[in-house]
Amino acid sequence: MATKIARMIGMAAAMAAVAVGLTAAPASATARDQAVGTGTVRIVQSAPDLAIQAGWLGNCYPAVGSNWGGGWCDGNGPNWNYQGWVDCSNGWEYYGVVHWAGDRRGSYAYCPTGTSAVAGGIDVFYLS
Repeated sequence: MATKIARMIGMAAAMAAVAVGLTAAPASATARDQAVGTGTVRIVQSAPDLAIQAGWLGNCYPAVGSNWGGGWCDGNGPNWNYQGWVDCSNGWEYYGVVHWAGDRRGSYAYCPTGTSAVAGGIDVFYLS
């Protein structure tokens, strides 16, 4: 629920923010697919004030494959979080699980059978 609220609140910020493509995912994160490209990091909800941030957000490693999108972010939660996403050829956007920054398990979303990934990456947001 908090993720959905953060996403709704942060959509204006996401529209205003420039989507930044960062370093491609490490080999361990891309082993699921041969055709891997660099994904996109979208800042959905930024921190209110740098002086009062809890934790920190490091580099993010987004990736997109033929039918999936996602990645992981370095850092230190619990306030900085990330969530993988993928836009599929059926016109829908799908989401992975939410993790704190620094949780290197990654978050990945997958397209349904018979569809392919159009774009994908990571949503980054700050929950206070």
